[in-house]
Amino acid sequence: MSLPLHVVLGPPRDPPAAVEVGALYPNLQEDAHTIFSEKQPEERAGLPRLYLDVDGVLVECYGNPRALQLRAGAGSFLRFAADHFNVIWCTAWREKANLLIPALAGFPVEGYAFPALAWRGDKAQAILLHEGTAKWWVWVDDEDNKVERECLKGAGVLRNLVLATASKPLIHVTWKLKRWLGGT
Repeated sequence: MSLPLHVVLGPPRDPPAAVEVGALYPNLQEDAHTIFSEKQPEERAGLPRLYLDVDGVLVECYGNPRALQLRAGAGSFLRFAADHFNVIWCTAWREKANLLIPALAGFPVEGYAFPALAWRGDKAQAILLHEGTAKWWVWVDDEDNKVERECLKGAGVLRNLVLATASKPLIHVTWKLKRWLGGT
């Protein structure tokens, strides 16, 4: 018997409201790839890819690993990302991120089922393999891994890594992405 998974809604300063995810999504433990494989959007021409981590970037997951809390500004950030990028989940959650994150951020699940990058080893190598020689992509992660940083530096794409640290609000990541896109 598995323990119920709870999600905490609202920014950290709000009183937490726990929701039992199992009641909302009874098929959460199923293979999300089969659930969402037909709903993944076509890649939009002219937009760069955004490889997006979940834990530490959109979700705070501290203490109780079965309790999730969206970071303040996660909904606005995800809307910005969906409008300006072809989003690809780059998380151990894989396609299962589609089951919770968009809905908790206020998105209709049907319209925001993003594909996921599968990898073994480090994420940087997987992204570089997926992108080939392309330079028009960005990766948002919360971990500053020296090996992955060196991998990106060696490929000449270190500027494509945007760190989302817990000490700064997600609006800072949005500003960095706007600069990366060439905006002010």
